[in-house]
This record gives sequence, C-alpha cells and structure tokens, in this order.
Amino acid sequence: MPAIKTLKGDNYTKIIINNDEPLINFNSDDLKESNNTIFDISCEDQYIILKKKLTQNEKIVGLGEKAYSVLKNRHKFTMYNSDPNGYKRYDDPLYLSIPFLISISENISGIFINSVSKIDIDIGIKEYDKLTIKIYNKSCEIYIFESNNFDDLYKKFTGLIGKTFMPPLWAIKHQISRYSYYPEEEVYSIIDNYKKYIDVSAIYLDIDYMDKFKIFTFDKNKFPDNKRLLDNLHKRDVKLVTIIDPGVKISQDYNVFKNGLGHYIENKNGEIYTSNLWPGNSAMPDFFNQDAIKWWKGEIKHFMKNTDGIWLDMNEPSLFNEFKTIQPDALHNIDNKKIEHRYLHNAYSYFQVKATYEAMKEIKDDVFIVSRSGYAGIEKYAAVWTGDNTSSEDDLKLQISMVVSLNLSGVSVCGCDLGGFMGESSPELISKYYKMALLFPFYRNHKDKFSNDQEIFKLPEFYRDQIVESINKRYELIDYIYSIIYESHLYGFPVIKPLFYYDFNDMNAYYIDDEYIIGNLLYAPQIYGNERQLYIPSGSWLNINNSSIISGNQYIKSDEKYPLYLRKNSMLLIKNKLIVFGKSKMILFKNNKEINIEFDGKELKSSIALDYEVVYF
Repeated sequence: MPAIKTLKGDNYTKIIINNDEPLINFNSDDLKESNNTIFDISCEDQYIILKKKLTQNEKIVGLGEKAYSVLKNRHKFTMYNSDPNGYKRYDDPLYLSIPFLISISENISGIFINSVSKIDIDIGIKEYDKLTIKIYNKSCEIYIFESNNFDDLYKKFTGLIGKTFMPPLWAIKHQISRYSYYPEEEVYSIIDNYKKYIDVSAIYLDIDYMDKFKIFTFDKNKFPDNKRLLDNLHKRDVKLVTIIDPGVKISQDYNVFKNGLGHYIENKNGEIYTSNLWPGNSAMPDFFNQDAIKWWKGEIKHFMKNTDGIWLDMNEPSLFNEFKTIQPDALHNIDNKKIEHRYLHNAYSYFQVKATYEAMKEIKDDVFIVSRSGYAGIEKYAAVWTGDNTSSEDDLKLQISMVVSLNLSGVSVCGCDLGGFMGESSPELISKYYKMALLFPFYRNHKDKFSNDQEIFKLPEFYRDQIVESINKRYELIDYIYSIIYESHLYGFPVIKPLFYYDFNDMNAYYIDDEYIIGNLLYAPQIYGNERQLYIPSGSWLNINNSSIISGNQYIKSDEKYPLYLRKNSMLLIKNKLIVFGKSKMILFKNNKEINIEFDGKELKSSIALDYEVVYF
C-alpha cells in the first residue's frame, strides 16, 4: 500500500504519495491534515496509478501543449517532452509537458500532478467511467484546486506555480525568422524589403549562424562582426534573437566545451554521456547541478553582448539517437546524488530556461526568451511557441486549440509559426495564418529551409496586402494585448481564453475551436472565405465593427474581415479610442507604466489623464 498524506489549505488540497520530495518544490500554503476524497491510489511495480470517477456531464480541458481540440474527453495523452519532427493533429506527445487538467461539471476542479517523470493520462478510454493517471515513478505529489469560476482558479494555480513574466513590448510585435537567414548582407536585405511594407520588430537567426553548429559562436564567414550586426539592426529599429541548443560539441579546441568539463551528464561508468546533435558528437549540460548552472549562466552572460534575446530549441532535449533524447539511465548529479534521467526528463528544459533567464536578468531588464520545451511554471521565465507545425487548413484551427490549452495550463505568452513551419504554404494560407493568430501574444513568421519562401515581399500583391492589413490591425490593438499580458503578470489569468471561460455552463462553447477570447475581446478569425458562421457565447457583446449589441448563446454569420466583439462591462483600447461598454475597469500598461481606469456608470476615472477619445455604450 502506498503511503498517502493529504493536506488542505485555503487555496488547494495537496496529496503526497510515498513521502515524495519533488524536484521542483513549489511554495505551499499553511496546510492541515485532511482526507483524500478525490482519487483511488495504488502502486504497481515502479508506477503510481490514480483513478477518479468520470461522470457523463464532466468536461476535461487543459493538459498544456496537445495537438487536439480544447475538449479532451475520450482521449489518451502522454507527458514526455518529445520532438516529433513535425506534427499534425492527434500526434502525441509533443515538446512540452504540463500535467495540469481541469475537470468541469457543477464546479471547476484543477488537478496538477507535480511529477517530472513520464505520465500517461487516460480520459475514459480503458475504463469508460474513469479518469486514469499513470505516473512512472515511485512517488509524487498532487495539487487539487476547487473553484466556481476560472479567474479564482488561476489565482490559486498560478499563485502556486508562478505567474507570467513580462516580455518587452518589441517581443509581442511582428517578428520574422527562417531556418536559416544568412549571411549578414542578406539579413539586412530581408529586413529592408519587409520594411517597404510593414514593421518588423525582431529577426531570428537559426542554427546556421553558428561556427559548425557550436553554441555561443558565430560563423565569421557569414557574420564577421557581431557588434556591427547588432548596431546595424538597431539602426533599423530591429532586435536580434539567436538560437541556442543544449548540445555542446565535444572538441578539445572549443573553449565552451572545455570550460564545461565537470558539468555534463554522465554514463553509469562516470564518463561524459555523449550523443549526436547538430554539431556532431555532443555533451549535454546537467542543468540540475548547481555548479553546471553557474557555468551555463556565465556563458549566457558573456554571449548576451551579441544578441537581444535567446531562442532555446531542441531542449526537450532532442537528440539524434535511438531514444531521440537522453538515454533513460544516463545520470544527473543533484546534491551529490546520482539520479537517472528517466525520473527528471520533463524538467530538463525548465531548469535550462530558468538558468538562462536568471543570467540575463542579472545584466539587463528587458529579458526575452522563447523556448520550445518546458514544464509547469515555465511561464515565469519564457514565452513558448508550438514548435514545428505543418502548414495546412486544419492546422489553422489546431493552433487556436493548442494556444488556448497552453493558456488554460498557465502558459500565456505563446503562439505558433505563422504560415506553418513544415510543408508547402500557399500565399492564401500564409495570409490566413496571419489573420488567425492576430491576437496571439507571440507573432512570428518562421519556415523550414526545405519548404517555400514565406517572406511577404515575395508574395503576390493581393495576399501581401492582406497580411499587411492583418499586421496593422494587430498594431491597432497592441496596447490592449500588452495590457492583458500585464494583467496575467499581476494575477495569473490566461491571456487567450476559450469561449466557455466566463460561463462554464455554456455547453455549446466547448465545441468551438475556431474562435478565442483575449481579455474580454472575442475574435472569430475570418479564415473560411468572405463569410463565416461564428458562435457568440452567453452574455451581451458589442460588435466593434458596427457598434451593434448582440445577445449570446447563438450562432450568427459575419462577412467582416475581423469579427471582434467586446463583452459587457468591459473596456477596449483600439488605436487611440477607448471603448467603454457598461460599468467596467481596466489596467492599461503603456510606456512601462500602469494606468488604472474605471467607469462606475456615471464617471470615468483614471490614475493619470487620458489622451484618448472615449466612446460609451
């Protein structure tokens, strides 16, 4: 029988199984002993099995980055950070694991399994009336959050795991990338051609900028002068973000490798664990070891003179071997204890990102990291993108579901590769991606080198103009987007929300996977042609385009280019116009200052004088 200890506090119930000492020890409330009334718990060999009754009207959502619709009932999932080398709908697992699910019936229950080993989750497949969770470890801890609304749930959940980091404003604007842009003159040419039509806030350099794929280096034939590169980009008002992989090339004339000796993962015989990655035979930093973290931070701080932001890739970690990752019995050194990788796998990227963030924060204020992999709490340190998506009409809707689900799991600053990373994307499809992701916090065009060009200046004028129009529409709302991210930073609320967020009894809303809400603004991307059917959830909503007020719980048709609807008792800043729809309040974050605005039905009050046209409804 497993040893089970149940503790209860004001914000959650905590279940400790077999005296678990978690690798990531989230802060806990003052807790008192209680009884476990949620799960049947058993142990089998090296596993823990959790079972919970699954009722007919119960809805399961969350679970982080999954290539599925928002509603997860009647599916099985695995939490084991993996690189699928391109994915489509129903591929699983993917790059990032957040074992947090939300059960919705009469109330809302959040269930967080704080285990960084492999986890299987079966939602009514093997046993029709059971939620079954299999944890590939001998011990773990579970947190259970109860609430009657989502805002309260996320205050509790992110109060435990951490709230959203605040990205610099440039990091949520229009960005461009390619696998890969080089040499230096081509980088300038691409930006200059883009800027004939539209703003570019940042350009990303993929692995080809490196000297033989060695991290923390530049190929001097392609980029002979790092300072000149950065200076010339800044003169164009463009930031530089450079990719870094975890693998360190094993070479006796490579200082980064030599400086890291003693800080790498080991085999059981005490030798450096090696595997193949882009530079060839590579060693893997042990991000669970304090001395290794100190070394990595030093390399990051030294490298930051060459770049504005860091792009952490291949950090599931992904390797070119039979396991496609670190061998399960490779050893990490934690406080002089040797622990097999299999028990720590899903946290490898979390600790890499954490160390990178802390190093950058020591030398600059406007820290920006975007990571492909992670674990619960990654939102404290980095943005996330949904990895190597495949260009298709289906992927357009899939990315909405994935970004919504990431937000429901605590990761709010996220987005997808506009245009789709892998596969051929027509000019029309590229323009649809720009329109679909219009309000996503992370907005970057990125493409595989083996696929077509996606630079908008290379596209036919008709589709180029559509993309320019979408980017300009985003910029009309950029202050609102940034303010909603700031609200998430303060309170932990999702930035991108599902249509059932404000009324979890609205059953129709669970099946809508081609619309989303940011803050209190509903967006139904016009991705089907010149007209679409859309669903208005419960409540009263203001059509931003024609000022009509619509009652919810109904399907309507729209031929508007950007169907946008504001929820009753909310505010919206669009361009220089503040729209006030009923009694409402808002925190506006502009020029790195917080502005508190409130309308009580009679008078608009603001913490500073507003330079906006105000329109009341």
